[in-house]
Amino acid sequence: MYEVLWDLALLGGVLTLKRRNLPVGLLFFLYLGGYAIGRFSLTFVRQEAIIVWGLQQAQLVALLAMAMAVAGTALVLSGWRPEGSATGRRRLRVTT
Repeated sequence: MYEVLWDLALLGGVLTLKRRNLPVGLLFFLYLGGYAIGRFSLTFVRQEAIIVWGLQQAQLVALLAMAMAVAGTALVLSGWRPEGSATGRRRLRVTT
């Protein structure tokens, strides 16, 4: 039940942010980070097998997702775009 409430709150936050003019991909990374934070925190309530460093498997995956969210957010905010993307800086060659 706690996870459902967290997910609904996160959905409300994402839908609120969707109305703003955010850079492409930022909303995804914010959702990923928010979900990972919730998953990491709520897993303390569950009793599952501890894998390493006193953490459960779901918490380790959540930490990895948080790291990816932070890195992705930093890339998006720095203006980086993948090579050949529609919003990237790509030179077109015009032949006559």
